Amino acid sequence: MRRRRHDRHAARSPQPLLPRRHGAPAHRRRRGRRRRSRDRPPGGLVVGTFQSLSLDPPLVSFSVARASGSWPRIRVGGGSTAGVLSADQHHICHALSRKQEDKFASVDWTASVNGCPRVTGALAWIDCEIRHELDGGDHLIVVASVSDLAAESGEPLVFHRGRFGGYREISAA
Repeated sequence: MRRRRHDRHAARSPQPLLPRRHGAPAHRRRRGRRRRSRDRPPGGLVVGTFQSLSLDPPLVSFSVARASGSWPRIRVGGGSTAGVLSADQHHICHALSRKQEDKFASVDWTASVNGCPRVTGALAWIDCEIRHELDGGDHLIVVASVSDLAAESGEPLVFHRGRFGGYREISAA
């Protein structure tokens, strides 16, 4: 099911952004996806490197392959929404990693306040404004400021050694 709606009140997190909240989802991030273009279907991509960079001010960074066909469409909008997919959303990861015009055609999503797609059922979302692109060899290192975020409990999707899986906590001895 495909949804495109903008609900200003539902899209906002219930509490103001605090450094403590900004740091919490960073430990659960495993996969990310990004933003839309104004006159075409939303752009999306999967990144393997996404992390908290600073708590004050709240910044994140992620790496995008220079060869990405999706990144130029996302960059033009100036913002993005990263999502932490749940362990049972590997089909969404596949959809967002394909080379096709409308990557969200088979994905249920809602629009954030900044117009970026938020995947329904994702464990977390992080709305960002792109600030800098740095040279990272065959990748670009993108630095973005966090404008809003929310997270829920659950098992995140993990991609490791060419396979999808989940995350298992190891208790301290």
